Amino acid sequence: MVAYKTNATPQDDKEFLEAHNKARIQAGMPPFTYDQTLAKYANKHALSHARDCALKHSDGPYGENLFWGNAAKSLKWSPKDAVYAWMKEQKYYNKKTNTCMPGQKCGHYTQIMWRDTKKIGCARCNCNDKRLDDITLKHYTWSLDLLIRIVVVSRSFKMFESSNNEA
Repeated sequence: MVAYKTNATPQDDKEFLEAHNKARIQAGMPPFTYDQTLAKYANKHALSHARDCALKHSDGPYGENLFWGNAAKSLKWSPKDAVYAWMKEQKYYNKKTNTCMPGQKCGHYTQIMWRDTKKIGCARCNCNDKRLDDITLKHYTWSLDLLIRIVVVSRSFKMFESSNNEA
């Protein structure tokens, strides 16, 4: 059996947190704090797919965003790159209706912007299928009852608190 480990560093953790908080602050949302329990969960999940390189959600108790990048040795994906890729979905989010535009996906963006989310934890690992791949996972926490509420009534769940009705 081959042992795997993630290649995330404390600098990666800091970069993930800063990139998320920059996006949230620009949207008028409170910043996240970094949570080692979530990071350990993300690490365990990342390592479970290091061998098969599958980009699969964990079906666990936390919300999560996954990122996969394929690059030459000279180009390394940074935590900021993953957050930027997720944030590009903002253009598909309709703030007035709290939904994604028809035919578009914006779930990574909304995961970052849930107003009740307070903590994140991240991990990254290299795939072991002879490609130069990175799997980056980010986990968000909220209470289980809130998770159920998001799943059941996600269209009426408000992410933003705003005094205006801008999209």
